[in-house]
Amino acid sequence: MIKTATAFGLLLLLLTGCSKFDVNFSLPPTIVPVEITIPPDSIKLDPYGFAPLSALVKFSSTIAGNTYISVKRKNVNSTDVNHLFSDMGLNHSIPVIGLYANFLNTVDIRLVNSNGDTVARSTINIQTGPLPGNLPTSIKATVAATGNVEPGLNLVSNYSSENPHIPFMVDNYGDIRWLLNYKSHPDLNRLDYSNGIKRLRNGNFYFGDINTDNLYEVDLLGKILNTWKLGATGYIFHHDIDEMPNGNFIISVDKQGSTHLNGVPTAEDYVIEVDRQTTAIKTVWDLKESLDELSSGRLDEMIMEKGEPISKEQFIIELNYLGGQP
Repeated sequence: MIKTATAFGLLLLLLTGCSKFDVNFSLPPTIVPVEITIPPDSIKLDPYGFAPLSALVKFSSTIAGNTYISVKRKNVNSTDVNHLFSDMGLNHSIPVIGLYANFLNTVDIRLVNSNGDTVARSTINIQTGPLPGNLPTSIKATVAATGNVEPGLNLVSNYSSENPHIPFMVDNYGDIRWLLNYKSHPDLNRLDYSNGIKRLRNGNFYFGDINTDNLYEVDLLGKILNTWKLGATGYIFHHDIDEMPNGNFIISVDKQGSTHLNGVPTAEDYVIEVDRQTTAIKTVWDLKESLDELSSGRLDEMIMEKGEPISKEQFIIELNYLGGQP
């Protein structure tokens, strides 16, 4: 601002020495946003049947822009859920998450140009139903000091509901603002994701299911985008799955037919790397080759700390990546 004012002042100084010129300076016109009408049939609450606090909104405008949405808080002690999409254009199809259960939600929608100016806008209302059974109905949040909590929602791998497990997101004030409920899904109606659901780097979610022995990638609206079937590989999912830096999955598994040296069947003794694109097994870690498989006596000693028992799962083992076998 200072540089602009100085340059303009110099320009006036130069031109005032020549009386033949008139200086006409005007500010750029103020942008008046166009009002967009979004009909009710363009607003689909829970479009796939698995995310009752989410909606899909489709609309068009005569002016191009990126969509910015704000799900408005229901009271002063709540949180607006805001997001700017990278969907520059005239036609838009956007997921809306962050709706309150059993509430008439207000959602502000704007189109923003490359300069950050609002060029079009609309406000819609979305009515939701109650939460599914067995979910927390009152969560008391201890609000941290301003600036100590990252903005956004908190993903919870919930276990209060079984058959299926129902993950949810809660805001900083204890309100559930998103959930996935696969009760009506033909395969996931008994979902057991064991250690939980996680976020992929592409923004989608992923989890393994003990009952189907499959791995799943789903979007914010609960739509299943990819399924990886472990059963055909001879391995059985248990407990955990992680996305590797190369994009593949590393998974804790059982191996069908695996036994100890004494012939007794093993349990939870393998880790595998699965190619995300082909489902091929890229690397296998047989934990029997890295640990003493008959160390049950010593494990009893390992789980004692200062005379108090602790979980057998509370220890860390570091394995070399190249130690696995393709």
